[in-house]
Amino acid sequence: MILQRLNEYYDRLLDEGADVAAYGFQRKELSFIVVLDQDGSFVNLEDTRTKEGKKLVAKSFLIPGEKSRSGKNAHKVANILWDKPGYLFGEAYQEGDVYRKQHESFIDEIEKIFGTEPTDEGVRAVLKFLKQGDFSEIQKKEEWEEIRKKGPFMSFRLRGEDPLVCQRENVKEKIISAQENDEGSKQFCLVSGQEDHPARLHPKIKGIWGAQSSGATLVSFNLSAFDSYGKSQGANAPVGEKAAFAYTTVLNRLLRSADHRLRLGDVTVVFWSQKPNILEDYFADLFDTDTTRVTESEDTDAIRKVLTAPKSGILPEEELELPFFVLGLSPNAARISVRFWYEGSVGKTLENIRRYFDELRIVKRFADESDFPTLGKLLLSTALEYKWDNVPPNLTGAFFLAALNGTRYPETLLSSVIRRIRAEAGKKDSKTKKRVENIPRERAALLKALLIRNHKKEITMSLDTTRNDPAYLLGRLFAVLEHLQIKSHEYEDKDNKKEQNKQKKKTLNSTIRDRYYGSASSTPIAVFPTLLKLSTHHLAKLDNPGLKNWYESLIQETLKPMQEWPTHLPLAEQAMFALGYYHQRADLYTAKNDKTTEGENHE
Repeated sequence: MILQRLNEYYDRLLDEGADVAAYGFQRKELSFIVVLDQDGSFVNLEDTRTKEGKKLVAKSFLIPGEKSRSGKNAHKVANILWDKPGYLFGEAYQEGDVYRKQHESFIDEIEKIFGTEPTDEGVRAVLKFLKQGDFSEIQKKEEWEEIRKKGPFMSFRLRGEDPLVCQRENVKEKIISAQENDEGSKQFCLVSGQEDHPARLHPKIKGIWGAQSSGATLVSFNLSAFDSYGKSQGANAPVGEKAAFAYTTVLNRLLRSADHRLRLGDVTVVFWSQKPNILEDYFADLFDTDTTRVTESEDTDAIRKVLTAPKSGILPEEELELPFFVLGLSPNAARISVRFWYEGSVGKTLENIRRYFDELRIVKRFADESDFPTLGKLLLSTALEYKWDNVPPNLTGAFFLAALNGTRYPETLLSSVIRRIRAEAGKKDSKTKKRVENIPRERAALLKALLIRNHKKEITMSLDTTRNDPAYLLGRLFAVLEHLQIKSHEYEDKDNKKEQNKQKKKTLNSTIRDRYYGSASSTPIAVFPTLLKLSTHHLAKLDNPGLKNWYESLIQETLKPMQEWPTHLPLAEQAMFALGYYHQRADLYTAKNDKTTEGENHE
């Protein structure tokens, strides 16, 4: 299924006239070009590299496709009219029998396609240059030492011509014709359903985060244990050479494109559609994983545009029915693992994404926070020290797929969030020594989405004073008591009027959150009676009658609907407690009336 969809995408790009390689060709970086005269004599050595930052980057060329080679017979497989120096110059490049054999294979491959007397003057000049075996002139070039040490990819060009020899039109036609007329048995391709030579080895995929820089394979049978019914390597599951070329070409193209690729921890995600559409254009913005930005106005505008597209009439009906595909890949030794695969219509995907963002929307604590938390911040908020290495691998794909499919979120997500909230309730930043926010907006948003989708709860964006769930009320009460404790501490030194007039605020070494949050959110009956007794002492320290009455009314507001103290709160109720706590704190610290603005955040 995946390979079929990638092949269809290749056909789409060809129909659109996109800059995509034809069958048998690929884009490849070549560091050096050997310039020859028509008689095969050496003229010059061109360095194609340009400086980008501190690195030298080679120019990319459209050349015959790279052949897969491995094992003890790798030297017998040569690319057509381009390759590494050992194939071009043999023992002149490095002494050793293997380099002589590579050079012979390179010549044999050219003669196999073009004959011993090629009709094309470019190929004829290259063959003459290779056979004469005198590479002394090129060895005198100052670049030769670098070529000898690094072994870069190289090719040929005729003097006075712009295209490489392998890019000349009649040369390209000959290469394609030779591949299509290659002798050997044909089989029905499992991808296209057409007869074709089965690909023994599939081309490599490059650009997967964490995979080998030289590339890895998506389909591979490289051990005898994988053989069956006498079939070995690619014959186990015959994929035609054309289909193998097509799917690897477009997959490599997707992995090079910042507009069709994003990263989720160790998973590389690519996406595409049957035809161009607004979702394909903005999908990377919708699930941006950049956690370094504070304000994200551009992405917010893009998200709003996409989410309102179906309702605003921007998308015609036929575009809503277009198929849309998402593929998640991760490295696994020399192979690539498929972590997840999604296939749905543009309209349904947009509907599910809109629901995903609606469920995540929650009141902001700070004005510069984005309206839409990024996927990266959401996932990292579940991990120790906010590191991708600590995000469970399976959680990333499961959460992402649930957002796309509109299905239940993984249950492990709830336990991960609650665990981090409890673990960081009394934690301080090692550098600033300030208390860490144990329920940042991303965690509160995740809890809200989980309760709505998995537990069928109706949750508002901000404080809901009409909600009488015991867990939610207890969370609110805990926030009020903590706020009271902080405020009372400012009034503690009543005799020092000078300091009070200057409004110098003391900092508490710890609050009730640091000591009691874990037990208050799980076994309320064991903690809240003690906290309410403490609150009477905190109220006594306030010499502002209006402020004192306001706190008392808030406490009564949360206590009045309570019939009895819960002995134990299950995990879902602990999430409700955390939401009540977050909502109440957001309301306390952002309220506009005079009494509450005295309680600005002192952390």
